[in-house]
Amino acid sequence: MLNEYGMYGWVHDIPTGSKIIFQNVLSLLKRVNNPKILEIGTYVGTSIIEMLKNNNATATVIDCWQLSPLEQTNIKKYSNNKATIETAYDVFIKNIENANVKDRITIIRDDSCSALNNLLRNNEYFDFIYVDGSHKCLDTHYDLILSWNVLKKNGILAIDDYEWSVNDSILESPKIGINHFLDKYKKEYVILSKLYRIFLRKIV
Repeated sequence: MLNEYGMYGWVHDIPTGSKIIFQNVLSLLKRVNNPKILEIGTYVGTSIIEMLKNNNATATVIDCWQLSPLEQTNIKKYSNNKATIETAYDVFIKNIENANVKDRITIIRDDSCSALNNLLRNNEYFDFIYVDGSHKCLDTHYDLILSWNVLKKNGILAIDDYEWSVNDSILESPKIGINHFLDKYKKEYVILSKLYRIFLRKIV
Protein backbone atom coordinates (compact mmCIF):
# COMPACT_ATOMS: atom_id res chain seq x y z
CA MET A 1 0.00 0.00 0.00
CA LEU A 2 1.38 3.39 -0.94
CA ASN A 3 1.71 6.20 1.57
CA GLU A 4 -1.61 7.56 2.86
CA TYR A 5 -0.22 11.02 3.59
CA GLY A 6 -0.56 10.38 7.31
CA MET A 7 -4.32 9.79 7.25
CA TYR A 8 -5.45 6.81 9.29
CA GLY A 9 -8.65 5.01 10.17
CA TRP A 10 -10.21 1.69 11.06
CA VAL A 11 -7.81 -0.23 8.82
CA HIS A 12 -5.01 0.81 11.20
CA ASP A 13 -7.22 0.18 14.26
CA ILE A 14 -7.63 3.85 15.10
CA PRO A 15 -9.33 4.36 17.50
CA THR A 16 -8.10 1.17 19.16
CA GLY A 17 -10.62 -1.65 18.82
CA SER A 18 -12.37 -0.23 15.77
CA LYS A 19 -10.87 -2.65 13.26
CA ILE A 20 -12.38 -5.79 14.79
CA ILE A 21 -15.80 -4.13 14.96
CA PHE A 22 -15.61 -3.16 11.29
CA GLN A 23 -14.41 -6.62 10.28
CA ASN A 24 -17.19 -8.31 12.24
CA VAL A 25 -19.81 -6.20 10.51
CA LEU A 26 -18.23 -6.80 7.11
CA SER A 27 -18.36 -10.55 7.75
CA LEU A 28 -22.14 -10.29 7.46
CA LEU A 29 -21.67 -9.69 3.72
CA LYS A 30 -20.63 -13.33 3.35
CA ARG A 31 -24.32 -14.19 3.61
CA VAL A 32 -25.08 -12.06 0.52
CA ASN A 33 -24.62 -13.24 -3.04
CA ASN A 34 -22.41 -10.83 -5.00
CA PRO A 35 -22.70 -7.97 -2.50
CA LYS A 36 -22.46 -4.39 -3.70
CA ILE A 37 -20.51 -1.87 -1.62
CA LEU A 38 -20.72 1.91 -1.87
CA GLU A 39 -18.08 4.15 -0.30
CA ILE A 40 -18.50 7.91 -0.01
CA GLY A 41 -15.12 9.51 0.55
CA THR A 42 -12.42 7.18 -0.75
CA TYR A 43 -9.23 9.26 -0.57
CA VAL A 44 -6.37 6.86 -1.44
CA GLY A 45 -8.47 3.70 -1.33
CA THR A 46 -7.24 2.03 1.84
CA SER A 47 -10.70 1.26 3.20
CA ILE A 48 -12.28 0.03 -0.01
CA ILE A 49 -9.34 -2.30 -0.66
CA GLU A 50 -9.78 -3.79 2.80
CA MET A 51 -13.54 -4.10 2.34
CA LEU A 52 -13.07 -6.05 -0.87
CA LYS A 53 -10.84 -8.65 0.79
CA ASN A 54 -12.20 -12.12 1.46
CA ASN A 55 -15.52 -11.65 -0.31
CA ASN A 56 -16.87 -11.56 -3.85
CA ALA A 57 -18.15 -8.00 -3.62
CA THR A 58 -17.97 -5.24 -6.18
CA ALA A 59 -17.76 -1.59 -5.21
CA THR A 60 -18.69 1.90 -6.30
CA VAL A 61 -16.67 4.77 -4.86
CA ILE A 62 -17.57 8.44 -4.79
CA ASP A 63 -15.02 11.19 -4.25
CA CYS A 64 -14.28 14.50 -5.93
CA TRP A 65 -10.67 14.30 -4.70
CA GLN A 66 -10.64 17.98 -3.77
CA LEU A 67 -8.54 17.89 -0.64
CA SER A 68 -8.86 19.61 2.69
CA PRO A 69 -5.99 21.82 3.97
CA LEU A 70 -4.84 18.96 6.23
CA GLU A 71 -4.75 16.51 3.35
CA GLN A 72 -2.90 19.03 1.17
CA THR A 73 -0.31 19.49 3.91
CA ASN A 74 0.18 15.72 4.18
CA ILE A 75 0.60 15.41 0.42
CA LYS A 76 3.31 18.08 0.45
CA LYS A 77 5.15 16.22 3.22
CA TYR A 78 4.88 12.94 1.32
CA SER A 79 6.00 14.49 -1.96
CA ASN A 80 8.85 16.58 -0.49
CA ASN A 81 11.63 14.68 -2.25
CA LYS A 82 9.76 13.95 -5.44
CA ALA A 83 10.17 15.75 -8.73
CA THR A 84 6.42 15.51 -9.30
CA ILE A 85 3.82 15.86 -6.57
CA GLU A 86 1.35 12.98 -6.74
CA THR A 87 -2.28 13.71 -6.12
CA ALA A 88 -4.44 11.60 -3.83
CA TYR A 89 -6.29 10.38 -6.91
CA ASP A 90 -3.00 9.19 -8.46
CA VAL A 91 -2.19 7.27 -5.30
CA PHE A 92 -5.72 5.83 -5.19
CA ILE A 93 -5.37 4.45 -8.73
CA LYS A 94 -1.95 2.95 -7.96
CA ASN A 95 -3.24 1.39 -4.76
CA ILE A 96 -6.23 -0.35 -6.34
CA GLU A 97 -4.04 -1.52 -9.22
CA ASN A 98 -1.45 -2.94 -6.82
CA ALA A 99 -4.20 -4.63 -4.81
CA ASN A 100 -5.66 -6.17 -8.00
CA VAL A 101 -9.15 -4.81 -7.32
CA LYS A 102 -9.40 -2.06 -9.93
CA ASP A 103 -11.65 -4.17 -12.16
CA ARG A 104 -14.10 -4.59 -9.26
CA ILE A 105 -14.47 -0.86 -8.60
CA THR A 106 -16.64 1.71 -10.37
CA ILE A 107 -15.16 5.18 -9.84
CA ILE A 108 -17.40 8.25 -9.67
CA ARG A 109 -15.34 11.42 -9.53
CA ASP A 110 -18.01 13.89 -8.44
CA ASP A 111 -19.49 15.51 -5.35
CA SER A 112 -21.55 13.12 -3.25
CA CYS A 113 -24.83 15.00 -3.62
CA SER A 114 -24.79 14.83 -7.41
CA ALA A 115 -23.46 11.27 -7.51
CA LEU A 116 -25.96 9.87 -5.01
CA ASN A 117 -28.88 11.53 -6.78
CA ASN A 118 -27.73 9.96 -10.05
CA LEU A 119 -27.50 6.52 -8.42
CA LEU A 120 -31.02 6.97 -7.07
CA ARG A 121 -32.37 7.98 -10.47
CA ASN A 122 -30.66 4.97 -12.05
CA ASN A 123 -32.11 2.58 -9.44
CA GLU A 124 -28.70 1.53 -8.15
CA TYR A 125 -28.92 -0.09 -4.70
CA PHE A 126 -26.27 -1.42 -2.33
CA ASP A 127 -25.80 -3.97 0.43
CA PHE A 128 -23.19 -2.01 2.39
CA ILE A 129 -22.60 1.75 2.39
CA TYR A 130 -19.70 3.45 4.14
CA VAL A 131 -20.20 7.21 4.60
CA ASP A 132 -16.85 8.92 5.12
CA GLY A 133 -17.08 12.03 2.96
CA SER A 134 -17.37 15.64 4.03
CA HIS A 135 -17.53 15.90 7.80
CA LYS A 136 -19.46 19.16 7.84
CA CYS A 137 -22.75 18.81 9.67
CA LEU A 138 -25.12 19.55 6.78
CA ASP A 139 -23.07 17.63 4.21
CA THR A 140 -23.03 14.54 6.41
CA HIS A 141 -26.77 14.78 7.03
CA TYR A 142 -27.55 14.96 3.32
CA ASP A 143 -25.11 12.13 2.49
CA LEU A 144 -26.86 9.92 5.04
CA ILE A 145 -30.37 10.65 3.77
CA LEU A 146 -29.43 9.95 0.16
CA SER A 147 -27.42 6.87 1.13
CA TRP A 148 -30.37 5.51 3.07
CA ASN A 149 -32.44 5.71 -0.09
CA VAL A 150 -29.97 3.62 -2.12
CA LEU A 151 -29.44 1.06 0.67
CA LYS A 152 -31.24 -2.26 0.22
CA LYS A 153 -33.52 -3.66 2.89
CA ASN A 154 -31.33 -5.60 5.37
CA GLY A 155 -28.36 -3.62 4.06
CA ILE A 156 -25.83 -2.05 6.41
CA LEU A 157 -24.98 1.63 6.72
CA ALA A 158 -21.60 2.49 8.26
CA ILE A 159 -21.16 6.06 9.47
CA ASP A 160 -17.62 7.23 10.08
CA ASP A 161 -16.26 9.64 12.70
CA TYR A 162 -19.37 10.07 14.85
CA GLU A 163 -17.22 11.45 17.68
CA TRP A 164 -14.93 13.57 15.48
CA SER A 165 -15.02 17.34 15.95
CA VAL A 166 -13.26 20.55 14.94
CA ASN A 167 -12.89 23.04 17.78
CA ASP A 168 -16.33 22.05 19.09
CA SER A 169 -17.91 23.62 16.00
CA ILE A 170 -21.44 22.34 15.37
CA LEU A 171 -21.44 23.16 11.66
CA GLU A 172 -17.93 21.86 10.98
CA SER A 173 -18.47 18.48 12.70
CA PRO A 174 -20.74 15.59 11.71
CA LYS A 175 -22.32 14.58 15.03
CA ILE A 176 -25.38 16.85 15.03
CA GLY A 177 -26.16 15.94 11.43
CA ILE A 178 -25.82 12.26 12.26
CA ASN A 179 -28.06 12.60 15.30
CA HIS A 180 -30.79 14.28 13.23
CA PHE A 181 -30.60 11.43 10.74
CA LEU A 182 -30.77 8.80 13.49
CA ASP A 183 -33.83 10.44 14.99
CA LYS A 184 -35.61 10.88 11.65
CA TYR A 185 -35.20 7.23 10.64
CA LYS A 186 -35.25 5.61 14.08
CA LYS A 187 -38.07 3.20 13.16
CA GLU A 188 -36.25 1.96 10.08
CA TYR A 189 -33.07 0.45 11.52
CA VAL A 190 -31.46 -1.56 14.27
CA ILE A 191 -28.12 -0.48 15.71
CA LEU A 192 -25.30 -2.99 15.30
CA SER A 193 -22.70 -0.77 16.96
CA LYS A 194 -22.57 2.84 18.14
CA LEU A 195 -19.12 3.97 19.25
CA TYR A 196 -16.69 6.12 17.29
CA ARG A 197 -18.41 4.73 14.19
CA ILE A 198 -22.03 3.72 13.84
CA PHE A 199 -23.33 0.63 12.04
CA LEU A 200 -27.02 0.30 11.24
CA ARG A 201 -29.03 -2.49 9.62
CA LYS A 202 -31.97 -1.27 7.55
CA ILE A 203 -35.12 -3.19 8.47
CA VAL A 204 -37.75 -1.62 6.19
